[in-house]
Amino acid sequence: WMLALLSGHRLSLSTDEGLAIIDELMESAEVIKANIHGGDGVLHIINKVLLPDFVQSACPPANTSTPPPAPASTGYPNLVAAVSAEGLTTLAAAVSAAGLGSLATNGTTAITLLAPTNEAFAAAIAALNTTAEELLANAAQLIAILQYHVVPGVLPTSAMVDRQDLDTGLPNHELKLFKTVPGWSVVDELMRHADLEKVDIKAGNSIVHIIDNVLLPDISPTPPSPVQYPNVTTALAAAGCNLLNFALQAAQLSQVVDSPQAAITVFAPSDTAFLAAVAELGLADPTGLLDPFFADYVLKTLTYHTIPDVRPSSSLTNDEVLATNLPNNTITVNTGSGVVLTDMRGRQAAVTQADIMAGAAVVHVIDKVLFIADAIPQKPTRKLL
Repeated sequence: WMLALLSGHRLSLSTDEGLAIIDELMESAEVIKANIHGGDGVLHIINKVLLPDFVQSACPPANTSTPPPAPASTGYPNLVAAVSAEGLTTLAAAVSAAGLGSLATNGTTAITLLAPTNEAFAAAIAALNTTAEELLANAAQLIAILQYHVVPGVLPTSAMVDRQDLDTGLPNHELKLFKTVPGWSVVDELMRHADLEKVDIKAGNSIVHIIDNVLLPDISPTPPSPVQYPNVTTALAAAGCNLLNFALQAAQLSQVVDSPQAAITVFAPSDTAFLAAVAELGLADPTGLLDPFFADYVLKTLTYHTIPDVRPSSSLTNDEVLATNLPNNTITVNTGSGVVLTDMRGRQAAVTQADIMAGAAVVHVIDKVLFIADAIPQKPTRKLL
């Protein structure tokens, strides 16, 4: 449970072991005597002083009248145009660095974007003990953070509900929405909150709400192997292979790999590996894979990353040639120093995380995309007559 205070700060309630109150610094105070009535109020005695987070909070002081979030008066053709016009330069740089520019300029995209201010990004960079340059260079982390700020579908403030759970573009990670005075606030999985400062900015078919804090998902360290997940796409999300999940969904293969009968091995390129392969294909960003011109090549390449039986890393032998689900395309294994795979073009990919159990399948994360024997398709350029 979340309690909104008159000061604008928040407390959380926990009933796991008795009744405890958690402050914004994640310190817990136990209620040692409850329900002491006095006049029109009630008193609960606690064993610790609760402290607000003056660093992260952007709350007004008590008894201060704060105007409600300002609605947008002008619509924009797409998300990039809206972000640029609203002066959100750090967010714009992050979208570009993550290779998501084409998706954000597509006016037909229908999503809700929670857009942090430049000041919010500066505070988050300090909290993450990194620099802007390091954050923009860390593609996997950047993509996960950006996906966490996307809510599928269009959610204007008129459709918001207090204590509403919000799915995000980052699989299996949610946000929670709270009605505050005078507007709305969203809380992430680390119990950090962001207030909606400017709302209902139309951007093509999407909508943007500007927020005063960067939202962070709770991505815990990967447990020791073997890890068990219910299916392949859940395992890929947990391992940070979000772009592979995107490609599988675009190629309509998600249900195939998630089938309870899919006793397969998946070699899963990391997001960094995927972005490097996208560049090798001559594409500006991953959305280029949606071009029907590349559909056959993408389908074959994804199929090539699976083999038709379950092979934990301990069963792979040196110089073994693996038959894949793509006919006449094999993968050669080297176990001299870890597990290294050689594709049909002689390129090598190292297994960086092995033996992730996913339903009937097993997933090994690799640091490069494996290329098939077929030549990379070259899209012809149009000539002006």
